[in-house]
Amino acid sequence: MFGIRYLKSPATMYVQHYSGGRIKQEGTGLAFYYFAPRSVIVQLPVSSVDVPFAFTEATADFQDATLQGNLTYRVSDPQRLAKLLNYTIGRNGRYESDDPSKLGERLVQAAQIGARQFIHRQPLRDVLVGSAALVDAMRQSLVESPTLTQLGIEALEVAIVSIDADPEMTKALGGAHDALCDCFQAAFV
Repeated sequence: MFGIRYLKSPATMYVQHYSGGRIKQEGTGLAFYYFAPRSVIVQLPVSSVDVPFAFTEATADFQDATLQGNLTYRVSDPQRLAKLLNYTIGRNGRYESDDPSKLGERLVQAAQIGARQFIHRQPLRDVLVGSAALVDAMRQSLVESPTLTQLGIEALEVAIVSIDADPEMTKALGGAHDALCDCFQAAFV
């Protein structure tokens, strides 16, 4: 009523409350009243987030390998992220920009860079059976990624669900792909 609103955020939400162009309060799990016409509210989720990915890269022997997996990350420095991307909440309770929805895409691109560097140096057969080495290369790339550092993001986990080649190439390779499937099945049994 009369522009006074109440905000209650969960412990997994980092909130910045600006009033008159200055931060009035900030932190996780805040609850407060504010005067909406003079306030700007910024909300950043700090819980872990899973982002699925799928991309195709060429191997050292010029064959395509398609990777599917999952990247788990969290915001480790919400103040840094708030300075670089717009997480402002509008009057309708939604983000004013599409920056929050694009964050996952940026992180998948950073993961793809690490995968690309590894895959381009390996023949297809090694890529199909070497998922552990690929995951290690992707993790290392994410740890060293200037994008993640600049955004205040911490990569928690990279998981490869499947690595596939063209169906005709899989037939030509014969048992390599079957061995990979057996390894995945053994790991989840």
